[in-house]
Amino acid sequence: MAITDIQKVDYLWKKIGYAATKTQTKSATEESIPSPLQLRADKVMTQASSIPATLTLAIADTSGIVTAYSTVTPLELPQTAVGSGLTARGYDSSAPANMTFTTGLTDWISPEFGSTYFVRIFTHTASSVATAVANGTELAAAASGYEWFFDYQSGVLHFIGTSIPASVSGKSVYIVGARYTGAFGVVPTTITGGSF
Repeated sequence: MAITDIQKVDYLWKKIGYAATKTQTKSATEESIPSPLQLRADKVMTQASSIPATLTLAIADTSGIVTAYSTVTPLELPQTAVGSGLTARGYDSSAPANMTFTTGLTDWISPEFGSTYFVRIFTHTASSVATAVANGTELAAAASGYEWFFDYQSGVLHFIGTSIPASVSGKSVYIVGARYTGAFGVVPTTITGGSF
């Protein structure tokens, strides 16, 4: 019996999007077995063991290894992008209206490190970082009709549902989560006086 396209997509959705193993028909956020992708040596997070098991989002953490965008200081993604190219932050005008927002920042810590690392998405009026979480509208990842997906590696938020939440129109999107800002790369080992 051939594997259906629905099963293939479910596998890819869980593997790539959530670094999780597909075990059965359940949502990606309910899969419990981690399955991270293989990484290049230059992208190995050498200080990953220092990432806290639980992210505290009530305060901003800028320890050098983790940079948190907390419930007090979320990252604002405005309707008009700030900057250009890969470091642009805000609405990606090359995508359909209000479908894609870029953080301009890479290496977000994924839920592979624990459920507290799931990013949270809010909408609120522009330039209202201090009140975005308290007074804004939180958008659930699995909300029917306007589901969203966050690519933790590239830092891109994309609404993949059948419509865009009304609260996005004319407002900024705010991200609560954390990035890995520690050291990267594997130092090559030099062997002297011996052979393999």
